[in-house]
Amino acid sequence: MYSVQAGLLRALEGPGRVWSRGSRVFSRRPVRVHLKGPVKEAEDTVRRYEDLVAGHAAARTEDQQKTKPEQKPQATPSQDADAALRNGIRYTLLSEAQVYERKLLENMKSQKYRVQHQLFMAEGHRIIREAIEHGATPLALYFTRLKLVAALKAAPASLKLEDVHALSELPLYRADYKTLQTWSSVTTSPGIVGVFKIPAPPAPCAQPPTQPLTLVLDELREPGNLGGVLRTAAAVGATQVLLMKGCCDPWEAKVVRAGCGAHFRLTLTTKSTWNTLANHIPENAQIFLADVHRGDGASQGAGAEEDVAARQEEEAGRSGDSLEGNVYELDEGGNKVTVDPSYSDPQHLELYQHVSLPTLRYDRLGLGGAEAGAVLVIGGEVGVSNAAKKFVADNFGSQVTIPLANGMDSLNVGVASGVILYEMHKQLHEVATQRLWKERGEGGG
Repeated sequence: MYSVQAGLLRALEGPGRVWSRGSRVFSRRPVRVHLKGPVKEAEDTVRRYEDLVAGHAAARTEDQQKTKPEQKPQATPSQDADAALRNGIRYTLLSEAQVYERKLLENMKSQKYRVQHQLFMAEGHRIIREAIEHGATPLALYFTRLKLVAALKAAPASLKLEDVHALSELPLYRADYKTLQTWSSVTTSPGIVGVFKIPAPPAPCAQPPTQPLTLVLDELREPGNLGGVLRTAAAVGATQVLLMKGCCDPWEAKVVRAGCGAHFRLTLTTKSTWNTLANHIPENAQIFLADVHRGDGASQGAGAEEDVAARQEEEAGRSGDSLEGNVYELDEGGNKVTVDPSYSDPQHLELYQHVSLPTLRYDRLGLGGAEAGAVLVIGGEVGVSNAAKKFVADNFGSQVTIPLANGMDSLNVGVASGVILYEMHKQLHEVATQRLWKERGEGGG
């Protein structure tokens, strides 16, 4: 069909072309064929062919336009300005950093290294921002994107020039994501990690609380539980937290992450010992032991009080015994502290394994007369130690219980401590409020 059309087209072209063959030149004029029927048919065929070709071309153009990816909207001036500011943050590539900075994340995996150099690691811009705002000194900040660094100062599109200058003063090191993921303590790294010096405890308030709340943690070994308890303690306004020997490191990365900034709002004392604990708690404070008690134990209160009183008389009657008197030593700061040597005798501690303590429901603690505040001793995942029981018994303390239903015999440490701490906070707050109203009434009278 195509050859027929081509022949007809050549027949309609008119005068032929000129050919040159060697030195002779001649022209050839094709013979015009006057056929009305075939010519008309050929013209219609050519016209239909041209229409068909044009239709295919239009269809291809339309398909290309449909499959063409949509162009992204142009960035607004504010976005452009924010990106330009972020690009102004000065940093160092980790591959070009000193050996100390390149090896620091690897060294932070060692607890011995962290304790020796008093360091902790924070992951995520929120915890890092909390640490910086509360005075922790950063040794190195590792990041994958500048956007994460900018979030330490301002939200997206809110970065200012002074923020860029402040961020540029930080020890920033840009690393690839794979490197951070290797040394991260979580499954998916947040893309920014900081190594800090452990900050000094927060300064005490100008007006200390009238009813201080002290928390003593006994052999709490799970990082997630410890972080949750510290978070609750900070939320209820605990004045100090004492971690006894046997607790996990409160500055471990998992504990810091679970604490959500509680570390920077609490006075933490680590590696405390039972024989010197009395030096760190308010005198005459009410002491409670948080150990989940199944069933109604409130009825045991009277007999337990008699048992504790008998034990106190027995201890008082042991005059001349080497365990009777306290001794005095100097602590690391050169301060004179009282040391109770009875906590160093395992056989003596065994006597308290099955000690009976007055048992109170968590909502019936009776803190109305707690002028010196309260102390809560919380046992760890494996239960309460004999030393903790001895400390509570020797100081005429009580055991706190939370009623349980459906045959359950225990609660998570974080949940149990949260329930009791908030109830204690509520009762202490009521005591302070009543005292305030009483003082105002006497002053007005």
